[in-house]
Amino acid sequence: MNPVATETPPSPPIAPAYITPNPVQEPSSDSDSSFGLDKSLDSNRKKGLCQRKECENLTRTFRRRYRKTYDAYCSKDCFWAEAGELKETKLTFVGKSDSDYHRIAEPFRSNGQKFKIKRILRLQMPADITRAHFEYREFKEIINTNINTKESSVHEMYHGTRLACDARKIITKGELCNLPSCGVCGIAKEGNKTSLSRHGNKMWFSSDPNISRGYCDQSSRYFGMFVVDVISSDKATIKIVDKNEATLPRFLIIFNQVKRWSCFK
Repeated sequence: MNPVATETPPSPPIAPAYITPNPVQEPSSDSDSSFGLDKSLDSNRKKGLCQRKECENLTRTFRRRYRKTYDAYCSKDCFWAEAGELKETKLTFVGKSDSDYHRIAEPFRSNGQKFKIKRILRLQMPADITRAHFEYREFKEIINTNINTKESSVHEMYHGTRLACDARKIITKGELCNLPSCGVCGIAKEGNKTSLSRHGNKMWFSSDPNISRGYCDQSSRYFGMFVVDVISSDKATIKIVDKNEATLPRFLIIFNQVKRWSCFK
């Protein structure tokens, strides 16, 4: 089902669990040097300046060891106003000057995981998908208010799936395929769908990328994993949802597994 063209909606009433938009990207040193990077997915705006073209405000700047990082947008309202105008998914490279890069990459560098990130892309989903998600989120927030709970129902989770196309096109150009068997490109275009689930119209998400890694195609050279906003009252590390609007993909991570050689083998 193709995304439905909609009129420009107002900014959603509730901001997401975290603000992550930042097309302030330089080519990542984690990418293969043999790949020809497509500059069209990098922002041509100055670092520290809001990436929404209609805005000239400055964004927050952070000092991370020996590197400065920047937010991409001056405010949540500015980011979601831009997202509310989209008729199809907008992908943007996330470089190391992006304040979200290290937060997204950190779980892959901890707990002895042997993954190497090749590319992180920010996803801004079509307006109809974003609107449906926020309407459902507002509904859940009202329920939480009625039962006198202040706990957030929005969780940042990982979701692994099959990458059937040439990952190098995503890494270098942000180019998505049209293969029905490619879960990565399908989700990036149209969001998570219960109708395509292999688990009885239910979708599984984990707070641990190691667990989600098991749902990727084990025979592929490259793997694709999403960082998703998931609405759920479940406190478990694995969350199962049965509604499309309970999810909103935020990032796509393309990575491979580092081979470790030993002289004892």
